[in-house]
Amino acid sequence: MSMSLPQLIGLIAPVLFLYAYAMVSLGRWQASQLRFHMVNLVGAVFILVSLTEQWNLPVFVLEGCWALISLYGIIRARRARSATLPMGEG
Repeated sequence: MSMSLPQLIGLIAPVLFLYAYAMVSLGRWQASQLRFHMVNLVGAVFILVSLTEQWNLPVFVLEGCWALISLYGIIRARRARSATLPMGEG
């Protein structure tokens, strides 16, 4: 059984989601950190890429929302980070 590139990309996504969730659950990351939202965004995009091969509307809606929420988290994390940096370093 051969796997296409979109399928392989789609299989990486749950690994990313579970990794991010585990890091927060284990206390190694904070849910407000940029890297948490970045990993979630990449996972959502990877699943959206996998949908180019086999369309599924409910999954598209779910992952589109997941990506938007992740983008919002990225914006908040970057703003919080900029607010804590000394002048001239942001």
